[in-house]
Amino acid sequence: MWIIEKIKNNIGTSIILTFILFCIVSSYFGDKKYKENRLMDYYSSFTGIIIKKYRQKGGVLIFYKDLTTFKSYQINPSDELIENCNVGDTITKLTQTNKCILKNKSKNLKVECYYVE
Repeated sequence: MWIIEKIKNNIGTSIILTFILFCIVSSYFGDKKYKENRLMDYYSSFTGIIIKKYRQKGGVLIFYKDLTTFKSYQINPSDELIENCNVGDTITKLTQTNKCILKNKSKNLKVECYYVE
Protein backbone atom coordinates (compact mmCIF):
# COMPACT_ATOMS: atom_id res chain seq x y z
CA MET A 1 0.00 0.00 0.00
CA TRP A 2 2.92 2.38 0.47
CA ILE A 3 3.45 2.37 -3.33
CA ILE A 4 -0.06 3.67 -3.95
CA GLU A 5 0.44 6.43 -1.35
CA LYS A 6 3.73 7.48 -3.00
CA ILE A 7 2.04 7.62 -6.40
CA LYS A 8 -0.77 9.77 -4.97
CA ASN A 9 1.74 12.15 -3.38
CA ASN A 10 3.87 12.44 -6.54
CA ILE A 11 1.17 12.37 -9.22
CA GLY A 12 3.09 14.71 -11.58
CA THR A 13 6.20 12.55 -11.52
CA SER A 14 4.09 9.43 -12.03
CA ILE A 15 2.43 10.91 -15.11
CA ILE A 16 5.79 11.92 -16.60
CA LEU A 17 7.31 8.48 -15.98
CA THR A 18 4.26 6.76 -17.47
CA PHE A 19 4.49 8.97 -20.56
CA ILE A 20 8.22 8.25 -21.00
CA LEU A 21 7.59 4.51 -20.62
CA PHE A 22 4.79 4.69 -23.20
CA CYS A 23 7.09 6.53 -25.67
CA ILE A 24 9.85 3.95 -25.29
CA VAL A 25 7.50 0.99 -25.77
CA SER A 26 5.72 2.55 -28.76
CA SER A 27 8.99 3.46 -30.49
CA TYR A 28 10.21 -0.12 -30.10
CA PHE A 29 7.07 -1.64 -31.60
CA GLY A 30 6.79 1.10 -34.26
CA ASP A 31 10.33 0.44 -35.47
CA LYS A 32 9.64 -3.29 -35.52
CA LYS A 33 6.55 -2.74 -37.71
CA TYR A 34 8.57 -0.50 -40.09
CA LYS A 35 11.21 -3.21 -40.52
CA GLU A 36 8.50 -5.80 -41.22
CA ASN A 37 7.03 -3.56 -43.92
CA ARG A 38 10.47 -3.16 -45.56
CA LEU A 39 10.90 -6.94 -45.56
CA MET A 40 7.45 -7.36 -47.11
CA ASP A 41 8.55 -5.05 -49.93
CA TYR A 42 11.49 -7.39 -50.54
CA TYR A 43 9.60 -10.69 -50.28
CA SER A 44 6.40 -9.69 -52.04
CA SER A 45 5.76 -9.77 -55.75
CA PHE A 46 3.46 -7.68 -57.87
CA THR A 47 2.39 -7.17 -61.45
CA GLY A 48 1.52 -3.71 -62.65
CA ILE A 49 1.57 -1.19 -65.46
CA ILE A 50 3.81 1.87 -65.34
CA ILE A 51 1.51 4.88 -65.46
CA LYS A 52 3.81 7.82 -64.66
CA LYS A 53 7.49 8.55 -65.00
CA TYR A 54 8.72 12.05 -64.34
CA ARG A 55 11.79 13.86 -63.13
CA GLN A 56 11.96 15.60 -59.79
CA LYS A 57 14.75 17.42 -57.97
CA GLY A 58 15.88 14.29 -56.10
CA GLY A 59 15.68 11.96 -59.11
CA VAL A 60 13.06 10.17 -61.15
CA LEU A 61 9.74 9.00 -59.72
CA ILE A 62 7.99 5.99 -61.22
CA PHE A 63 4.38 5.13 -60.40
CA TYR A 64 2.71 1.87 -61.35
CA LYS A 65 -0.84 0.59 -61.04
CA ASP A 66 -1.13 -2.83 -59.42
CA LEU A 67 -3.28 -5.13 -61.53
CA THR A 68 -4.73 -7.03 -58.56
CA THR A 69 -5.81 -4.10 -56.37
CA PHE A 70 -6.02 -1.37 -59.05
CA LYS A 71 -4.18 1.07 -56.75
CA SER A 72 -1.23 3.25 -57.71
CA TYR A 73 2.09 2.81 -55.95
CA GLN A 74 5.49 4.50 -56.15
CA ILE A 75 8.78 2.68 -56.74
CA ASN A 76 12.17 3.88 -55.52
CA PRO A 77 13.76 2.96 -58.88
CA SER A 78 17.29 1.90 -59.66
CA ASP A 79 19.26 3.53 -62.49
CA GLU A 80 18.77 0.44 -64.66
CA LEU A 81 14.99 0.61 -64.26
CA ILE A 82 14.95 4.35 -65.04
CA GLU A 83 16.84 3.82 -68.30
CA ASN A 84 14.81 0.88 -69.59
CA CYS A 85 11.20 1.54 -68.58
CA ASN A 86 8.59 3.54 -70.45
CA VAL A 87 5.02 4.50 -69.61
CA GLY A 88 2.75 1.59 -70.52
CA ASP A 89 5.28 -1.16 -69.84
CA THR A 90 4.18 -4.11 -67.73
CA ILE A 91 6.36 -4.54 -64.67
CA THR A 92 6.50 -7.81 -62.72
CA LYS A 93 8.56 -8.03 -59.53
CA LEU A 94 10.05 -11.43 -58.79
CA THR A 95 9.51 -12.85 -55.30
CA GLN A 96 12.44 -12.69 -52.83
CA THR A 97 14.70 -10.84 -55.25
CA ASN A 98 15.41 -7.28 -56.21
CA LYS A 99 14.69 -7.99 -59.88
CA CYS A 100 11.80 -6.96 -62.10
CA ILE A 101 10.78 -8.10 -65.55
CA LEU A 102 9.79 -5.32 -67.96
CA LYS A 103 7.54 -6.47 -70.77
CA ASN A 104 6.51 -4.58 -73.87
CA LYS A 105 5.83 -5.47 -77.49
CA SER A 106 9.51 -5.20 -78.31
CA LYS A 107 11.30 -6.06 -75.06
CA ASN A 108 11.38 -8.58 -72.26
CA LEU A 109 14.10 -7.39 -69.86
CA LYS A 110 15.13 -8.54 -66.40
CA VAL A 111 16.43 -5.48 -64.53
CA GLU A 112 17.26 -4.43 -60.98
CA CYS A 113 13.98 -3.10 -59.67
CA TYR A 114 14.65 -0.68 -56.81
CA TYR A 115 17.10 0.20 -54.08
CA VAL A 116 16.72 -1.75 -50.85
CA GLU A 117 17.74 0.33 -47.84
